[in-house]
Parts: sequence; C-alpha cells; structure tokens
Amino acid sequence: MQAIKQYTEVIDGSIHINLPKNFTAKRVELIILSADDDDADSSDFQRFLLDSPEMTDEEYQTIKEKRRQPPTSIEGKSKITGDLIEPCIGIEDFECLK
Repeated sequence: MQAIKQYTEVIDGSIHINLPKNFTAKRVELIILSADDDDADSSDFQRFLLDSPEMTDEEYQTIKEKRRQPPTSIEGKSKITGDLIEPCIGIEDFECLK
C-alpha cells in the first residue's frame, strides 16, 4: 500500500492534489480531515466534559458495593490452564468463515 500525507488549501470548496510519478494505484481512498487549529467541535466536546457533573465518593461507593464479587469460599481454588483469548474450537469450525 502506498500512502501520501499532504496538507493543502481548500479553494472555493475544492482541493487539487498532484500525485508523484511513481504512484501507480488506479483507485484511491480519500480521508479528509480538517487541519484548522480552531476546531469548534473539539472545544465544544471539551466544554461538555468539563461542565459535566462529577461522581461523588458516596456514589462511587454505592456502585462498588453493587458490583458482583465471587464468593470468598472459592478464592484461590482455580487456575488458568490455557490461552484466555484463543477459542476452544478450531478455526475450521467457524461457519461464518466458510
């Protein structure tokens, strides 16, 4: 994959990009991001986060108490014997991949 990062000016709602001669792709994907420093969306989101209410210690404790915990009677009686991420069946058994 060839990639080009380039900053360019928007003139009358259009941009013009000159590709290097060794760029051989026949189709390209464009992702256009604003490079302006005064991005209003970002500052609006930051303002929203700063103005949002904070969780009190009492609210946090209430949530923590409601969280399920394993019984202490089984503490230390289990062990991990394999990979937690790898599926227990072979990849050939996944119908969606066929």
